[in-house]
Amino acid sequence: MANAQNFHKVEGKVVDENGAPVANAAITIVNSNKGTSTDSLGVFSLSLKQGDEIEVSHISFTNEKFHYHSQERFDITLKKRDGAVDEVVVTGYTNVKKKQFAGSSSTLNAKELERNGVPDVTKLLEGQFAGVSLQNVSGTFGAAPKLRIRGATSLSGDNKPLWVIDGIIIEDLVNISNEALTTGDMNTLLGSSVAGINPNDIADITILRDAAATALYGARAMNGVIVVTTKKGRASLSGYPNVDYTGNFSRYIKPSYSSFDIMNSADQMAVVMEEMNKGSFQINTMLRGSNGGVLRKMYELIGTYDSTNGQYGLINDEEHKLGFLSRYANANTDWFDILFKNSLMQEHSVSVSSGTDKFQTYASASYMKDGGYTVGNNVERYTGNFRTN
Repeated sequence: MANAQNFHKVEGKVVDENGAPVANAAITIVNSNKGTSTDSLGVFSLSLKQGDEIEVSHISFTNEKFHYHSQERFDITLKKRDGAVDEVVVTGYTNVKKKQFAGSSSTLNAKELERNGVPDVTKLLEGQFAGVSLQNVSGTFGAAPKLRIRGATSLSGDNKPLWVIDGIIIEDLVNISNEALTTGDMNTLLGSSVAGINPNDIADITILRDAAATALYGARAMNGVIVVTTKKGRASLSGYPNVDYTGNFSRYIKPSYSSFDIMNSADQMAVVMEEMNKGSFQINTMLRGSNGGVLRKMYELIGTYDSTNGQYGLINDEEHKLGFLSRYANANTDWFDILFKNSLMQEHSVSVSSGTDKFQTYASASYMKDGGYTVGNNVERYTGNFRTN
């Protein structure tokens, strides 16, 4: 018991020379198998006794050692390592140092790609890479967008880039034509090979643009290559697994006519009757026009004679014509209310990472429910992932 009382829980924070927090820095007690690591804010806590020596290490910074002499807190600043770790390009087949890679590529990590409320991997690319064009043909989850990396290489052929996930080429289940992609139909979910991937499982994404991509993957890469690397397990110095949870909620608000400066039915009919009273409409022209609207219907009824009862479809006087037009003036249909709806989109993702220096595991599960923006659209997605390395 006396020996246990010699230990004190000490907290601290690790930052770089600019004051930015250093995440995942290893804090170990020298000549001991005990240690911990910093969180995303660079904060750590560790039980120490008088005279303990701790070592702080990180792949991008020089190692530092400190002695514990009853301090209540450690505020540690790490210096950038001379000759920083070379940036690499993940081509899908191998990892190449960026300075040795002759092709055109761009890479973003998970932190740079993080966008709350975006459950579709493809839409994560929007506005993130120079030269990458993304056109969303539907607001519904799973509707495959029109993604272009090297522009429109064909007027009628396939312009879609090639997807490579952890070295495996992902083929579309159904080859959707360019015309089908513009429909926004939920059936295009079958043509989106990556719609079921959990964005929280992605470690980084690399875009390969030029002939180097074609040299690696052949003619299929003529429209560019998107290389996705998923997360791997991490060794835990504390001995406990790392558990991460991400939750997102988004609300869809149906549009309202009050948000737009447009005329309702009464406003439109007031304009029509004003123009009619001024003599702007000619009956012959109105009847021949393909888009005569309500006035064409009115004059067609005036000219329609029913021989069985000896009556016309509409009596040709001001009272009856005004009554006919008034019915349309009061026939306001709120199509936004009929076709759209207020709904909630929710996404939940849990991942567990653990392991040792020689063996690591990573497992994740996610659930997403999208109530949809329009009536009749409702999507649920379940994903599971388990890998060892």
